[in-house]
Amino acid sequence: MENYFVGGVNDMVGWTQRSWNNVVTMLNKGTDVCKLPYNPLFVTCNTSSTFKYTHEEKIRNGYYVNRGKHGLSQEDFNITKTARGINIELGQKLKNEIQWKYKEIGKLKRKLFRERKIESEKKKSNIPTTKLMVNGSYARFGWSISSGDVNKDGYNDVVIGSPGYSHVNNWQTGRIYIVYGSEPRTDVFNTEAINLDAHKLEQLNVTFIEGADKKQSRFGTSVTVLDIDLDGVEDVVVSSPSYWNDSPLDYNGLVSVYLGQLNKREYSKPDIVITCKVKYCNLGYSLNKADVNNDGFPDLLIGSPYYTAGYEQSGIVAVLMASKNIKAKSVFEFEKLQTKLLPEKQQPYAWFGHSITSKGNMVMVSSPNYRKCFLSNCSYSQNDIQVIGQSHIFSFDKKQLNLTLTGSSLYQSTGYSVDIGFPYDKENLVIAYSIPGNDVDGRFNYFTEDIYRAGSVVLVNYTSKDGNILAQFDGNRKYARFGHVVKFVDLNGDGFDDLIISEPNRIKDRSEWQYIKNGRIYVFYGGSQMPSGKATFSTACDLEQPCPSNVANFTSDSLNEQSNNGHFVYNVSDKQGVYLYSADVASDAGFYHHGVGRRSGVVWRYYFKHL
Repeated sequence: MENYFVGGVNDMVGWTQRSWNNVVTMLNKGTDVCKLPYNPLFVTCNTSSTFKYTHEEKIRNGYYVNRGKHGLSQEDFNITKTARGINIELGQKLKNEIQWKYKEIGKLKRKLFRERKIESEKKKSNIPTTKLMVNGSYARFGWSISSGDVNKDGYNDVVIGSPGYSHVNNWQTGRIYIVYGSEPRTDVFNTEAINLDAHKLEQLNVTFIEGADKKQSRFGTSVTVLDIDLDGVEDVVVSSPSYWNDSPLDYNGLVSVYLGQLNKREYSKPDIVITCKVKYCNLGYSLNKADVNNDGFPDLLIGSPYYTAGYEQSGIVAVLMASKNIKAKSVFEFEKLQTKLLPEKQQPYAWFGHSITSKGNMVMVSSPNYRKCFLSNCSYSQNDIQVIGQSHIFSFDKKQLNLTLTGSSLYQSTGYSVDIGFPYDKENLVIAYSIPGNDVDGRFNYFTEDIYRAGSVVLVNYTSKDGNILAQFDGNRKYARFGHVVKFVDLNGDGFDDLIISEPNRIKDRSEWQYIKNGRIYVFYGGSQMPSGKATFSTACDLEQPCPSNVANFTSDSLNEQSNNGHFVYNVSDKQGVYLYSADVASDAGFYHHGVGRRSGVVWRYYFKHL
């Protein structure tokens, strides 16, 4: 699994970087400069050692091949001798030439970007697009996004997490960016593309906060904004789920709170921290806010899906109530928080709390790894149906009943993303829940086909309590995760909630000969335009059924060759419309178009103007 907290691909990237750095140090300087405990993962080396090797002078002998130099000569390089050989660097002339070529390529890319953007807008709507990037390779920029007025200047500020952000010898430290809101004429987003690391931050109206040093904590995995101390200014809450207390393999996790202040734009250390003592706690893997105690103020929800709460990695969600009694320099222990959310029936490795969404007094918590047990005691059996998924809806205003949604088939991950809204009318509250691993029976060129793990989104009437399915939206690409994110937002201002569905793993070529990812987000307008029944099986489709892009009122088109657009989706409203942020956390668009880090991630911003 790519994102499993211990031993997953992303975790091993950090460990490999650390271990490889130590190996190189020992090869260069010997083992005397390193501490060598029983576990090689805990090897630490003093890279500042002055230990040096000496070498005898070597004379070259033998036969040599004069390889093609592709128009280069020795004068294009600066060659200097070192203790272990030679060091080759580009000469200034060659650097200037390369820089000039990059600028020319950038001009062509930007021209293509504008042309494709105009073409895309003509197809659906006049929606301008902005692209945000950072320098750090594999930074996972956009993994989490939230917003609020953290300096109380009257403008919404956007907080963007980048948990993979690294420095030399300090891997996956993580960082968050706070992009401050302002008058439209001075807004940082008034440009086509912006690298948040390429300019002076005060010029961009941006600041950043970094995670703890040498902790590989993935600071910024989740972010949210709320007024936790009830002083009238919203605060920034950031999680570091891989933070460790005593051992790098403990993954205790840490939640940091940075108190907002009037006109404050500089942050150093967190004002409040929430800690966890339990091994594999992964505190704060998910964060959100909701008014749990009905006092009119949002409270902080903290998810810990790998927490052992009676069962191994069953998961738990705890609540820190907003209060005027919370002061700076406070330290809270997760285990001692009084209010906790748990499913009615816990299950080992269900990962309750993997994601948390909320609307007002209602909280939706996912258990994507939930399985259907064959044995009555739910101990492991080969006959279990794995990863059917489950989602839990908790209502704290007593107007609605708590509800549990459970999958039925292998690898469905039912309830991976859930939201509630009023897409059809003002009387009937509707639940939208995703089944990103659902198999879809489709058709292509009049032949039926099984589209494995294409994904589906189901709409159910929550008000009527009869469980009637109002609509089902299906994807049309294998393993595309249609429904990775589901949101209800009134984008066009007509008073009805519009349905947003993301499909980050979509493959552009349905034959899969060209494995080009073309992640998308789809928008289906509410009211009379909201589809019902088999929503994406329509007469609007040509030879391919289902066809979500033909039925949707808006479809984001990737403006670069490879895209996982839709990993995370967030909305921010203003007086005239709604800004929709969509993250592609592994995008190379910035690298190819603007020379930023490899697969650093990109956040796209779309604007939906109210009718």
